Amino acid sequence: MTLIVALAAKDGVVVASDTAAAIGVEDGEMRVDCRKIYKLGEHTIFAATGNVGMEQLAIRVIKPFSKELDNGLVLSVREKILEALSTAIIPEFERIKLVDKDAKEPDVEILLVIGNEQGNNRLWYIDGDGGDRFGDEYGFVCLGSCNTAAMSFLNNFSAEMKRHGRDITKLDALTSSLIAYRVVTDTIHSGLSDVGGGVDIWWVGKDGAVSQLSKDELNDDLQTACKLWLKNELVAFEDTTATLSKYAISLPSIRTEKGVRNKSLA
Repeated sequence: MTLIVALAAKDGVVVASDTAAAIGVEDGEMRVDCRKIYKLGEHTIFAATGNVGMEQLAIRVIKPFSKELDNGLVLSVREKILEALSTAIIPEFERIKLVDKDAKEPDVEILLVIGNEQGNNRLWYIDGDGGDRFGDEYGFVCLGSCNTAAMSFLNNFSAEMKRHGRDITKLDALTSSLIAYRVVTDTIHSGLSDVGGGVDIWWVGKDGAVSQLSKDELNDDLQTACKLWLKNELVAFEDTTATLSKYAISLPSIRTEKGVRNKSLA
């Protein structure tokens, strides 16, 4: 499992992932390049993390419903997909448990981003046990074993925007792509063992059209913009620390609640 991030924007939805996966080999695991985001229909993106075999099983199960999904996610289609996934995943999980005694639940998380020509995009999350929920109201969804770091960044960033009267879901898709790129690359550079490789980014536009960012757009445009963002953060930090001298801060004068000088600072 690694990381998938979906961000709602004013003109669509952005979906980003890393491109690394671990597969079992005779003497352990081997890291390989792996695609995690797919165009499922004319207006639908499929993304998944977890066991690679289960990911491939999930896309085979859902793909026959792509035309129905392109017409919008109605209750009957939702129920049929959940039932079909359960029918396919449970026997596969039982087979996995025969080999892996520590397996507790199906190791797969699925995200479907469903667009339409009216711009009513849906972010539909399904877990391996068949539970599901929608991320539309939150504006972003994170999947994978590294989702905690991504959620922390997005929650803090969204909260800071709100303090300044702005809404993360009202940004344009290009700006949202930059945020998603930053979240994924920061997680990759953090050294977490489950994430790695490069970055893959897709859009579902307001008109429901699905597209993938090119390598030039990723490696030139977004990478350059992300470096400038980080540089500006450093400049802002240096400007902030330069103002500290304006305040009467004297660490040795800090006292404990009992009024005694803190010996560690004395």
